[in-house]
Amino acid sequence: MTMTIPGLSQQALEIQDACNASGVIYALRRAVHLLEKEQPDSTRRETWLRLHPVVVLFADKLDDLCGCRVMHTELLDFDLDGIVDLIDRMALAMARLCDASHTLGRGTDWRNTCPVVQRLVVQLVNTACSRDTGRVLAAEQACRKMVENPNSALAASRADIFCRQNRCQDLWYTDELNCYLFPQGWCDAFTAAQGFPGGPDNPERPEIYGYAPLSTDTDSEVETLFVSISTIRGLRLIPEAEARRLHPQLGAHLDAINSD
Repeated sequence: MTMTIPGLSQQALEIQDACNASGVIYALRRAVHLLEKEQPDSTRRETWLRLHPVVVLFADKLDDLCGCRVMHTELLDFDLDGIVDLIDRMALAMARLCDASHTLGRGTDWRNTCPVVQRLVVQLVNTACSRDTGRVLAAEQACRKMVENPNSALAASRADIFCRQNRCQDLWYTDELNCYLFPQGWCDAFTAAQGFPGGPDNPERPEIYGYAPLSTDTDSEVETLFVSISTIRGLRLIPEAEARRLHPQLGAHLDAINSD
């Protein structure tokens, strides 16, 4: 069964009482592979993942559980991997330790504090910046909000991902029949506070203001509209050149905006 993001947040809170590093590491591996699907922009996925509240809480717990807090991350010379690869490597190392512990008759404490695991945990801690007390407290608060009010918290999180992208560039999407354009920065320029019915800051239904053709005809006129975050997640992000080819009028509309 696939776990939801609120479910992962609940798990990140619950593992604070764990005593077995192997279970925590395996849970973290499942979590990070689910979380990476939440960030559609591969260029921003690494930073988003390593600072995600769920990852920060897992890293903080492993730092304590594996006896790594006395180890200074700045003194360890690592070539940092991507965080998904790092966690996959940690899970593989723990699986091998579990096999060895059965053969050698060793227990949980031996696995938890094995130098191989500690080295990888310290690398995770360094990557997730989980020794920043303020970051850990903020991560805990974010996870609790996700659990207590999952619909609003999840929508707000997804709106934040979109806005981070839109502040840097125009975004073009398609549902394979039509195209949608969200000009750069419009996630901030048009919100509910300015008299529109929606906006990324609307806690119940965050929406983004943009453009779409009135019909699928390539010469169709363009209309302005709000598109919900849930709808955008069902669309495919496409390059500008492809969007302009699919609907020239939409590209012309953007050119007119930029020339004003």
